[in-house]
Amino acid sequence: MITNSKNPKILVLALSGIGNLLMATPVFRLLKEKWAGCKLTVIVAPRGTKEVLAHNPFVSEIWVEDIKYPLIKRFALIKKIRKGNFDLGIITYPGQSIESAEYLYFGKVKRRIGHQYRYRFLKHLEFLLTDALPVAKIHDVEQNLQLLKSLGITHEKEKTHLDFFLDEESKKKAQSFLQKNNLLGKKLIGFHPGSAANMAYKRWEIEKFAQLADKLSKKYQATSLIFGGKEESPIKEKMQKLMSSPALLVDKNLTTTAAIIKNCFLFISNDSGLMHVAVSQNVPTFGIFGPTDFYRTSPWGKFGHVIKKQGLPCQPCYNVDEPFSCPRNLECLKKLTVEEALAQIKI
Repeated sequence: MITNSKNPKILVLALSGIGNLLMATPVFRLLKEKWAGCKLTVIVAPRGTKEVLAHNPFVSEIWVEDIKYPLIKRFALIKKIRKGNFDLGIITYPGQSIESAEYLYFGKVKRRIGHQYRYRFLKHLEFLLTDALPVAKIHDVEQNLQLLKSLGITHEKEKTHLDFFLDEESKKKAQSFLQKNNLLGKKLIGFHPGSAANMAYKRWEIEKFAQLADKLSKKYQATSLIFGGKEESPIKEKMQKLMSSPALLVDKNLTTTAAIIKNCFLFISNDSGLMHVAVSQNVPTFGIFGPTDFYRTSPWGKFGHVIKKQGLPCQPCYNVDEPFSCPRNLECLKKLTVEEALAQIKI
């Protein structure tokens, strides 16, 4: 039960990266539909994810917090949560850190919903939560939506799209970029050949990205846009140099990047946050999947598609042990040819 059943104060801990946060956004929409007058506060990590929610009309307040603070700062955050007097707390998936459950428990959040996780010698953290759900073998979007069932919130498929709302300033900057580069009204194909630095094992070879871009550019008479953060500049520049067709590098903040992606008619990416950004903008998005589970993190919805090496016995994979190792030497990516990838891109 929720004590304040009409206008509850809700705290959501969504502390993973850009892609994981986007896959949690249907939860915010459905909570607001259930309780129009609720105050929804979301805690995000200091990983550039705040921009994803900055213009989301379903979110009342965003806190940027590092849940692995030193002890004294942890007490300060607990005090802040207690002061908020929250009726309901939700930990989005993946949120296996014990700190997330601890903050809700010691912050005296009245009802606390999350998933069951093993933690060292503990079978799960259920004792810190009022509602602890088992992790199912389903897409991460559906995993998050499962958290709402105990609140009596069901959903229609069309209301589970990813939400990344763009501000007018970012849209203007995107139009300015297109105009400056004489791209207005032209066919654009977006590419993200990178990934988070600690997940470089998810990247398809840059030479193959360049070859695929050249073939698609010729097929559709399009210009390629190569996306990624500043730390991915060497990858982007290498791809551009390897290409024979026109290609421009995009180096903008996240909301402006999303606004530029919205102008693409096609987006090709490794399994990354920008892949989820693209599908949130209703752009036909093709994610290249190797050592990650396409059943869990594929681009969501009718605009999402998967490119993969067919017929491997180890699929789907989600080998995320640290340090990463693969007994098959990443043949899922290395044996995926440009021609095979091209054959799977149908729009």
